[in-house]
Amino acid sequence: NEFAGCIAYACPAGTKNTVLVTDFFVMHQFRGLGVGRELFLLCMTALKSRGIQFVIIADLAVPELLLPLLDRTGFTKSGSGFIARLH
Repeated sequence: NEFAGCIAYACPAGTKNTVLVTDFFVMHQFRGLGVGRELFLLCMTALKSRGIQFVIIADLAVPELLLPLLDRTGFTKSGSGFIARLH
C-alpha cells in the first residue's frame, strides 16, 4: 500500500497517435524489484490498446539501467532521445 513509482506521459499538441513520456521513476526502496519494468510494460500495453502508434522519450539523461528495457520493447535511439512504434 505504498507509493512505489510512476510513469507519466503527455500528448503533444495536434497529435492523436503519439505520446511523450514526461516522467518515469521508482522510489529508491523499490528499485531492483521489477517495479519499473512492470510500470513501463503496463503503460506501453495501455497506450497500444488506445491506438497510440508512437512513444517518444525525449531526455538527455536516460539511466543506463533503462536501456535494456527500451531495447526489448522496441525503442531505438533518435538524437538525444528514444522512439518506438507500437503498431
